[in-house]
Amino acid sequence: MKKLSFLLVILIFFFSACGTTNQNESNTVEKDQKGEGDVSLLTDANNQLAFNLLSKTKELEEDNIFLSPSNLYIALSLVYNGADGETKKEMEKLLNFSDAEALNQANKDFYQALTKSKEGITLHIANSLWLNDLYSFQDNFQENMESFYDAKISEVDISSPETPGMINAWVKDNTKGRIKDIVKPPLPPETIAFLINAIYLKADWKHAFDPSETRLDDFHLTDGTTKKVEMMTLMDELEYLENERFQAVTLPYGDGAMSMQIFLPKEGVEFSDEFTFDNWKKWNDRFLKQEGRVYLPSFELEFEVTLKKILQSLGMTTAFSEKEADFSKMVNETDEVFIQEVKQKTFLLVDEEGTEAAGVTSVEMRTTSMVVDGPFEMKINRPFYLVIKDEETGAILFIGEITDPPKRN
Repeated sequence: MKKLSFLLVILIFFFSACGTTNQNESNTVEKDQKGEGDVSLLTDANNQLAFNLLSKTKELEEDNIFLSPSNLYIALSLVYNGADGETKKEMEKLLNFSDAEALNQANKDFYQALTKSKEGITLHIANSLWLNDLYSFQDNFQENMESFYDAKISEVDISSPETPGMINAWVKDNTKGRIKDIVKPPLPPETIAFLINAIYLKADWKHAFDPSETRLDDFHLTDGTTKKVEMMTLMDELEYLENERFQAVTLPYGDGAMSMQIFLPKEGVEFSDEFTFDNWKKWNDRFLKQEGRVYLPSFELEFEVTLKKILQSLGMTTAFSEKEADFSKMVNETDEVFIQEVKQKTFLLVDEEGTEAAGVTSVEMRTTSMVVDGPFEMKINRPFYLVIKDEETGAILFIGEITDPPKRN
């Protein structure tokens, strides 16, 4: 099966990474910092996490990468509510918050900002917790899950062969059938809970591509060969940026409330080390409206990755240790709780009408800028990077690198 390497910064709270980014702890939100400021800090944390995830996942040498940092950030926020001690401190650095109440309220406000009605855009976010019926959540933990994250909490028989089907049915329903499963039977008896976040996005282009203009064309692969792709064409006035290193264009959705940004390195340019959070923020201020023609492949892909090693490399280490993890604020019956694995599955479809994207993150808990004169032309016929972001909050919902666009079904 062909590897996919497309990095999706999918929707909703996928925020800050630390560890290798060495974020200054002075930026961490303290208890007296509540309100609207928390949302912008959460957005920055989500966006930083997006680029850190992309960088670390690229080390896996997949052909296409597609990640949802928001998906991961929310899932980790759920888990953080049960953490204490050194485990809590490590997660605070990763999430860039040092107070559960502030983090929970920021997540709630962020969710409301993302999911409010936007023309031509459907964004759905859902959380669920699947608890081994031999255990019970602590009152404060359960109250936070329900009050701030509107989480569905189900007590299930982990040993029952029907339980994986129930969990996967919820995943399928909350991603409109684009992701069909996240767990596989049989479930280990030492499983305490699965904490799951699901995100689904359906967004129509503000400037739709005319299907009659779509043609087969060559896409240049990293090994020097070419493949045929369905190349869409759009001529319009768009936000555009070009310098000696790359071209970039913003393709808005709906009334412009969300957009996809595409960064196309120029031929022969090694761009990986330049595509960073700090550079991305600078570049965002340099886009200018300009008429031009865009050629964009239509494609469809699925991506799956386990994030344990990546999160450990970002400084979240004790959470995965049977002996060192401290999730003593999660369940009543035992303090010997640790994260077995963090798994993410994503889906992306780009066609003439718009974009459809979905992401699911599962946490398994166990015990034991140059200006160009005239119309520009940007032919995206070689590996490129993309960012899907919410324009109001600036949050990156998806981020990715496409090196070999798969044919759409």
